[in-house]
Amino acid sequence: MLRKLTNLAAFQLCWFACVLGAASGHPALGVAMVTGWALVHLLTNRATVETEAGLMACAAVLGLAGDSALVLAGLIEFPAPARLGAPTTLWMVALWIAFATTLGHSLGWLRGRYALGAAAGAVFGPLAYWAGSRLGAVSMPGGAQSLIAVCALWLTATPALLVAQAHLERRGAAAPEAC
Repeated sequence: MLRKLTNLAAFQLCWFACVLGAASGHPALGVAMVTGWALVHLLTNRATVETEAGLMACAAVLGLAGDSALVLAGLIEFPAPARLGAPTTLWMVALWIAFATTLGHSLGWLRGRYALGAAAGAVFGPLAYWAGSRLGAVSMPGGAQSLIAVCALWLTATPALLVAQAHLERRGAAAPEAC
């Protein structure tokens, strides 16, 4: 139980470091925080390091593609001080990596529950982006349309990552085979 709470707390710290760092013009702060957390996570989960690393890689690719599509469609934007990378930002990709660290731990109860994962993603994904917009790290110029697009992204991304996790756990495979 303590490991799950620690995992959840670390994810929340990463989220705040990424969002508040970006909002204050220091987007590299969140990237550094997630990098440190990802290394600690891998070192403390050596028995499943291939699965964990593979899942982080899948999340990074999915986040890069999904958030970049939202940026290119004009549905989300990053203020100049929050930009670090393009079309999406490195700190957003880092958040996807941090999210991946929760799937086998604090969010482990979602394992194999794809519909529940889709529902959770559809609710909490847009809430996270909305909170980020309220803190000044991202803007959603499309209003409700932007939130619907984020909802669609997380509605599909969360179960996709759960499927990738199951595949990685079964095969003990590296990320490119699972994504």
